[in-house]
Amino acid sequence: MDKSIIPECYADTLLIETLVPTNKGYNHQHSCFKVETAMKRLDSFAVGIIDRDKKTIAYLDEFECKETVYESLKLWRHKNNQKHHWIIQICPALEVFILTICKEEGVSLADFGEGNLEELKRYTKSIVKLNDPKLIKLFNEINLKNGNVKVRKLKHWVSTLRNKNYSADINDLING
Repeated sequence: MDKSIIPECYADTLLIETLVPTNKGYNHQHSCFKVETAMKRLDSFAVGIIDRDKKTIAYLDEFECKETVYESLKLWRHKNNQKHHWIIQICPALEVFILTICKEEGVSLADFGEGNLEELKRYTKSIVKLNDPKLIKLFNEINLKNGNVKVRKLKHWVSTLRNKNYSADINDLING
């Protein structure tokens, strides 16, 4: 398992594993607060992937926002550059992010009832495993939408941070 990439829930983890596959898997946690705890325990490189929830993790106060993509994604870097901690925030939450991309790209949400926000939330909150076939199918379709700026940027941030760790360059992350 890649302990340095830490998504907050099953659906977030599955999305990241679909966009940026790894043989090892990522360090799935069950909430943004558990992502916060896992990151604080690491003195080494770490990337937390969280939703912008109603309750904000306190650890985010130690970060500064380096880039915002259409109010859908935010890239945060720890103010202490020696710490090498990053947070990718999906705004306002994964389900809205997914629903927006599906609408923009004409991706069907037929497997999730009428494809409205509440049905998608209900479904993503109910999954308890990382191999959910409906979400895998949906996320694979989204992964093909490489022209979508949000999808492309999320893939770029995760893959660059995963591959470059300590040598990740903020300009490359922003301009890539």
